[in-house]
Amino acid sequence: MIDNAYLEIFVAALRKHHDFQRFESGLTDSEVANIERNFRFVFPPDLRMVLQYALPIGRSFPDWRNGPEEQLLLQLSRPLEGILFDVEANVDWPLEWGPRPADRDGRSRKVSELVGNAPRLVPIYSHRYIPAEPNKAGNPVFSVHQTDIIY
Repeated sequence: MIDNAYLEIFVAALRKHHDFQRFESGLTDSEVANIERNFRFVFPPDLRMVLQYALPIGRSFPDWRNGPEEQLLLQLSRPLEGILFDVEANVDWPLEWGPRPADRDGRSRKVSELVGNAPRLVPIYSHRYIPAEPNKAGNPVFSVHQTDIIY
Protein backbone atom coordinates (compact mmCIF):
# COMPACT_ATOMS: atom_id res chain seq x y z
CA MET A 1 0.00 0.00 0.00
CA ILE A 2 1.38 3.40 -1.00
CA ASP A 3 0.96 6.03 1.68
CA ASN A 4 0.10 9.69 1.13
CA ALA A 5 3.61 10.86 2.05
CA TYR A 6 5.01 8.86 -0.85
CA LEU A 7 2.30 10.18 -3.16
CA GLU A 8 3.13 13.76 -2.15
CA ILE A 9 6.82 13.15 -3.01
CA PHE A 10 5.77 11.65 -6.34
CA VAL A 11 3.52 14.63 -7.14
CA ALA A 12 6.27 17.10 -6.19
CA ALA A 13 8.79 15.30 -8.42
CA LEU A 14 6.36 15.16 -11.32
CA ARG A 15 5.66 18.91 -11.08
CA LYS A 16 9.29 19.47 -12.16
CA HIS A 17 8.92 17.36 -15.31
CA HIS A 18 9.09 19.30 -18.60
CA ASP A 19 5.99 17.64 -20.14
CA PHE A 20 3.90 18.15 -17.04
CA GLN A 21 1.24 20.86 -17.17
CA ARG A 22 -0.91 20.41 -14.08
CA PHE A 23 -2.70 17.96 -11.85
CA GLU A 24 -6.44 17.52 -11.79
CA SER A 25 -8.29 15.89 -8.95
CA GLY A 26 -7.79 12.14 -8.92
CA LEU A 27 -10.06 9.78 -10.80
CA THR A 28 -13.17 8.64 -8.96
CA ASP A 29 -14.07 4.98 -8.51
CA SER A 30 -16.79 5.48 -11.12
CA GLU A 31 -14.35 7.01 -13.62
CA VAL A 32 -11.90 4.13 -13.10
CA ALA A 33 -14.67 1.57 -13.61
CA ASN A 34 -15.77 3.31 -16.84
CA ILE A 35 -12.21 3.45 -18.20
CA GLU A 36 -11.58 -0.19 -17.38
CA ARG A 37 -14.85 -1.27 -18.99
CA ASN A 38 -14.43 0.91 -22.10
CA PHE A 39 -10.82 -0.06 -22.77
CA ARG A 40 -10.96 -3.64 -21.48
CA PHE A 41 -8.20 -3.69 -18.88
CA VAL A 42 -7.90 -3.26 -15.12
CA PHE A 43 -5.44 -0.71 -13.73
CA PRO A 44 -2.76 -2.31 -11.55
CA PRO A 45 -3.49 -1.23 -7.96
CA ASP A 46 -0.44 1.03 -7.56
CA LEU A 47 -1.13 2.94 -10.80
CA ARG A 48 -4.79 3.19 -9.84
CA MET A 49 -3.82 4.63 -6.45
CA VAL A 50 -1.65 7.28 -8.09
CA LEU A 51 -4.31 8.22 -10.65
CA GLN A 52 -6.95 8.43 -7.94
CA TYR A 53 -4.71 10.64 -5.82
CA ALA A 54 -3.91 13.16 -8.56
CA LEU A 55 -4.34 12.93 -12.34
CA PRO A 56 -1.29 14.28 -14.22
CA ILE A 57 -2.14 16.32 -17.28
CA GLY A 58 0.49 17.03 -19.93
CA ARG A 59 1.47 16.49 -23.52
CA SER A 60 2.59 12.86 -23.17
CA PHE A 61 0.33 11.71 -20.33
CA PRO A 62 -2.85 9.83 -21.19
CA ASP A 63 -5.80 12.02 -20.26
CA TRP A 64 -7.99 9.33 -18.78
CA ARG A 65 -10.72 11.80 -17.83
CA ASN A 66 -11.12 14.16 -20.80
CA GLY A 67 -8.94 12.75 -23.54
CA PRO A 68 -10.56 11.86 -26.84
CA GLU A 69 -11.26 8.13 -27.03
CA GLU A 70 -9.33 7.96 -30.32
CA GLN A 71 -6.21 9.36 -28.63
CA LEU A 72 -6.45 6.87 -25.76
CA LEU A 73 -6.96 4.00 -28.21
CA LEU A 74 -3.91 5.19 -30.14
CA GLN A 75 -1.80 5.16 -26.96
CA LEU A 76 -3.07 1.68 -26.10
CA SER A 77 -2.31 0.36 -29.61
CA ARG A 78 1.12 1.96 -29.97
CA PRO A 79 3.11 -1.09 -28.74
CA LEU A 80 1.49 -3.38 -31.34
CA GLU A 81 1.85 -0.80 -34.10
CA GLY A 82 5.53 -0.30 -33.27
CA ILE A 83 6.24 -4.03 -33.35
CA LEU A 84 4.41 -4.36 -36.67
CA PHE A 85 6.50 -1.49 -38.04
CA ASP A 86 9.75 -3.21 -37.06
CA VAL A 87 8.57 -6.53 -38.50
CA GLU A 88 8.00 -4.89 -41.89
CA ALA A 89 10.49 -2.01 -42.09
CA ASN A 90 13.37 -3.58 -40.18
CA VAL A 91 12.62 -7.26 -40.91
CA ASP A 92 12.64 -8.12 -37.19
CA TRP A 93 11.42 -11.62 -36.48
CA PRO A 94 12.73 -13.33 -33.33
CA LEU A 95 13.26 -17.08 -33.56
CA GLU A 96 10.93 -17.56 -30.55
CA TRP A 97 8.00 -16.49 -32.76
CA GLY A 98 8.42 -19.51 -35.02
CA PRO A 99 8.67 -19.42 -38.82
CA ARG A 100 8.24 -16.00 -40.40
CA PRO A 101 5.10 -15.95 -42.57
CA ALA A 102 5.87 -15.12 -46.20
CA ASP A 103 3.13 -12.50 -46.60
CA ARG A 104 2.45 -9.23 -44.75
CA ASP A 105 -1.05 -10.29 -43.66
CA GLY A 106 0.29 -13.52 -42.18
CA ARG A 107 2.99 -11.65 -40.28
CA SER A 108 0.45 -9.12 -39.00
CA ARG A 109 -1.91 -11.88 -37.82
CA LYS A 110 0.91 -13.74 -36.03
CA VAL A 111 2.23 -10.61 -34.28
CA SER A 112 -1.29 -9.53 -33.31
CA GLU A 113 -1.92 -13.00 -31.87
CA LEU A 114 1.32 -12.93 -29.86
CA VAL A 115 0.65 -9.44 -28.52
CA GLY A 116 -3.00 -10.33 -27.85
CA ASN A 117 -1.90 -13.27 -25.69
CA ALA A 118 0.40 -11.04 -23.60
CA PRO A 119 -0.83 -8.90 -20.70
CA ARG A 120 -2.39 -5.61 -21.85
CA LEU A 121 0.04 -2.69 -21.58
CA VAL A 122 -1.42 0.42 -19.95
CA PRO A 123 0.15 3.75 -20.92
CA ILE A 124 1.64 5.80 -18.11
CA TYR A 125 3.63 8.47 -19.93
CA SER A 126 4.89 8.74 -23.51
CA HIS A 127 6.24 5.26 -24.39
CA ARG A 128 6.25 4.02 -20.77
CA TYR A 129 3.75 1.25 -20.05
CA ILE A 130 2.81 -1.04 -17.19
CA PRO A 131 1.26 -4.48 -17.70
CA ALA A 132 -2.30 -4.78 -16.39
CA GLU A 133 -1.55 -8.36 -15.29
CA PRO A 134 -0.91 -9.67 -12.82
CA ASN A 135 -3.30 -7.30 -11.08
CA LYS A 136 -1.07 -6.56 -8.12
CA ALA A 137 1.26 -3.79 -7.05
CA GLY A 138 4.85 -3.81 -8.25
CA ASN A 139 4.53 -4.66 -11.93
CA PRO A 140 7.53 -3.43 -13.94
CA VAL A 141 7.35 -0.31 -16.07
CA PHE A 142 8.47 -0.86 -19.65
CA SER A 143 9.88 1.55 -22.17
CA VAL A 144 8.28 0.36 -25.41
CA HIS A 145 9.66 1.76 -28.64
CA GLN A 146 8.82 -0.61 -31.48
CA THR A 147 10.67 -3.87 -30.64
CA ASP A 148 13.12 -2.05 -28.35
CA ILE A 149 11.48 -2.95 -25.05
CA ILE A 150 13.29 -2.49 -21.75
CA TYR A 151 12.27 -2.18 -18.10
